[in-house]
Amino acid sequence: MSQVTYESEKITKKRVRFTAAASETLKSGYMFCYNSDKGTASESDATRAVFVEKPAAGKLQNFAGWLAPEHAGKKVVSGDTYFIDIIEPSVRGQRIEIHTDQNCTIDTTELSLVPGQWYAGSNAEGRVVAVAAQTVDRSSTAGTVLANCFGLDLVPKNSIAASARSRTAAQLPTAAIWENFDLEDLRKNPFKGSLLEADFVRGEVADDVFQTDTTAAVFNLPGTGGIGEMVLFTSADNEEAAVQWNCPITVSGGNPWALEARVKVENITNARATAVLGLMFRTAEQAGDVVADDGAALTDGDFVGFVRFAADGDIWDFIYDEGGQATNVHDDDYHTAVADTYVTLGMYFNGTTIQGYINGTATGTAISAADIAAADFPTAAVVVPTLAVKGDNAADFDYSVDWIRVAQQG
Repeated sequence: MSQVTYESEKITKKRVRFTAAASETLKSGYMFCYNSDKGTASESDATRAVFVEKPAAGKLQNFAGWLAPEHAGKKVVSGDTYFIDIIEPSVRGQRIEIHTDQNCTIDTTELSLVPGQWYAGSNAEGRVVAVAAQTVDRSSTAGTVLANCFGLDLVPKNSIAASARSRTAAQLPTAAIWENFDLEDLRKNPFKGSLLEADFVRGEVADDVFQTDTTAAVFNLPGTGGIGEMVLFTSADNEEAAVQWNCPITVSGGNPWALEARVKVENITNARATAVLGLMFRTAEQAGDVVADDGAALTDGDFVGFVRFAADGDIWDFIYDEGGQATNVHDDDYHTAVADTYVTLGMYFNGTTIQGYINGTATGTAISAADIAAADFPTAAVVVPTLAVKGDNAADFDYSVDWIRVAQQG
């Protein structure tokens, strides 16, 4: 049982081992994660419960705790291994001093675990592990703040997109993207930001209707028992099917955001259909005409995301578009599409740049701060998740979506 004693709180400590990646001085309240790379992945190796490391992308779910104050000032040498004590997180929460670079307000500032960083960042940078219990400004020079520390929530980060149909780790949302968001907080507190999570294979989606600009047959997203396939239109030229969700995202000038989805196209023959996945500003009634009739470009509007143009049927391009400006194909030939084969496409805005992802791996050159500030980027636009397809061809076309996740922390 945790107890409050004279001017202190009883805490739970654990002796662990730490192999330094760089020569430096450890500071009180630094954060550590368990090193899950110890041993062979297929074997049970108890050393994963005692070796810790600096927080790293893809490892934040292994949060271990904070450096105990008696080890502050310990000088470590790169490559050497040390015994240290950490303060373990508690479900109930404990008030201890942790390191941060934030301007903290008591009972208000949320502090997060951030990849590649010893000290706590803001709630926009990563998963929240504490709330400030002191008003102090550490934004100029990182230092300690008294905080109510409770650790990560116990809900697996990818659970919303896991289903009875087996998926491999590569087919699930990318940890390096989504560990930067407190998804459970967004699920519980919708006023904390924007969140869309839709798993079409599980049939959890209702009333997400694809619309068209013709009278030809268009099918809705699958309901209960659906298998994830969407026959979006049949047997007519220049018809479009499109869907948007009420999940507003501020593309720049706001907090970090991310979009990721697992999609496939049945047919990659040129001149068949243009497929769209990304963030786009359109009218609220989803009037259609996201794609020009010839399939060569998007119609006028703000957009950032991925497009498979009809004229280049086996390629996904990474593009952005400012209304009234020419489309900027930021990363031409971004991914080679394979007929009837799923690919996971994602993008993550860290507050400065937008990095694209293919099948869980950061790929290509990020959209830079200079790109975002340019006239042909939809700077500060408020956009929503959009899926669309249009074909300048009478043949049928299948555009399949396994799942989609979009978020922006408020």
